[in-house]
Amino acid sequence: MLTQLISKIKNSQFYSLQLDDSKDVADNENLLVFIRYDCEDNICEDFLFCQPIQTHSTGGEIFKCVNNFIETNNIEWTKCIGICTDGARAMSGTVRGLQGLVKDVAPNAAWTHCCIHRAALAAKGMPTDLMKTFDEVVTVVNFIKGRPLNSRIFKVICEEMGSQHKQLLLHSDVRWLSRGKTLSPKHLEGIDNQGDNDNFIEQPIASPEISTQESVYGFHKLHVHQRKGED
Repeated sequence: MLTQLISKIKNSQFYSLQLDDSKDVADNENLLVFIRYDCEDNICEDFLFCQPIQTHSTGGEIFKCVNNFIETNNIEWTKCIGICTDGARAMSGTVRGLQGLVKDVAPNAAWTHCCIHRAALAAKGMPTDLMKTFDEVVTVVNFIKGRPLNSRIFKVICEEMGSQHKQLLLHSDVRWLSRGKTLSPKHLEGIDNQGDNDNFIEQPIASPEISTQESVYGFHKLHVHQRKGED
């Protein structure tokens, strides 16, 4: 599959890269790279590669990792017209950062600050009362999703209540979009009346902001509106 992907990239006129670094369960730093390119009058997007960062996660080390892959597979840097990263100095730096080093070999590459990353940063500035509400919801959701047994019991409770939806989405700080999805009304339907199931959820939520689905939905819409405003 990689050979086919490389062939398509070589036959394309232009391509752009999206990069981010992430730690795995063993606390190892890995570089994830996605690529978008033109293919038969369409714009295609694929996962390009994942490689461990051996030492420091500096702009130079990250560029060395990307450049090694590009040159090993004989991909032309001059076709690169875009690069998208977060706002960390190692990524966005115009001299020693990845942005500056890529522009040295691909002068036409335009740098873009990832919109999802900007939205995640903006969401950290939510009012205290809304953040408290979100934290309480996530505590309940992650408690249910934390163990298979809890998820099965929750499903049984939802079926007894006649709920249309019986599953919840786990929120993770490294999966930024999971914040809004966790608060989606259809995924919170099952815990709307959680006060009747104190044996399952040991400490029922007492916050009035999430006492009804309508208030949760309003909180969800506020978060979505905040994301769109940042874009």
